[in-house]
Amino acid sequence: MVAAQCDTSRKPYVTWLLGAAMVEVYGWIVLAAQSDPFSVMEIYDAYALYPNRLDWMGRAMTSLSALFIHTTWSHLGINLIVFLITAPSLERCVGSLVFTVIYAGCDMVGNIAEITLDPIIDVPVVGASTAIAGITGAVVVLLARPKTPRTLTENRAFVVAVATCLWIVIPIPEWAEFARTQTDIAQIGHRSGMIAGMVAATLLRYRFG
Repeated sequence: MVAAQCDTSRKPYVTWLLGAAMVEVYGWIVLAAQSDPFSVMEIYDAYALYPNRLDWMGRAMTSLSALFIHTTWSHLGINLIVFLITAPSLERCVGSLVFTVIYAGCDMVGNIAEITLDPIIDVPVVGASTAIAGITGAVVVLLARPKTPRTLTENRAFVVAVATCLWIVIPIPEWAEFARTQTDIAQIGHRSGMIAGMVAATLLRYRFG
């Protein structure tokens, strides 16, 4: 089991770099908007994922660049909180390279599912939510039944991951009604990314016993 092999002394450098990049890109967009509001649209046109633009290769590339674009400080803040609590434990368990593959892979699976199954013409898909949903799904699977006691950090990551996955899956009436009125919440993308993370973590558990 991968969870039994977690190296708590390993530094989650990829997690830190990704979190810093999200903050820097959001700061760049805010500054660009203050100097020239129209420049924000140019940034979106270049780096956001649009369902009705580009070929599949172009969609794959903008799916990755869209990871770092967030629309509001609350959008960024919620994603960062969940990410910085859950991602370090996963990176310590699977290593930086595998973590990066899971993160990028869940993002692409979630975003492609969203623009294929629930496309909204000319509305871009942005944010790291689909990738983070995959991270939380992977954490739930890997830390669910550890052979060794979980550390306080791992317990915190597990609880937040479970809560996030429940929030994604369970149709709480108030949330479901709100979500139905919002065109900017990628519900299919979130669920698809989470499932992709769970599948990846299940394969890892099977691989390492």
